[in-house]
Amino acid sequence: MAREIPDYVAEYLLERMVNQLPDEVLDVLVTLSPEQIEGLARVGRAFDEAGHERHLVTFSVH
Repeated sequence: MAREIPDYVAEYLLERMVNQLPDEVLDVLVTLSPEQIEGLARVGRAFDEAGHERHLVTFSVH
């Protein structure tokens, strides 16, 4: 399904090197505000700085 992805969401996905998201996840991400996306980005950077592997980040957030 084609959808409009706000620039700030696209930048977040690019920064986090996220691809192949399920449509349901992308549907939620495009509804978040820039501030909410920045919060997600800060959490991701904190995991990076702590040295966690990316596959553990998703598990930890859940």
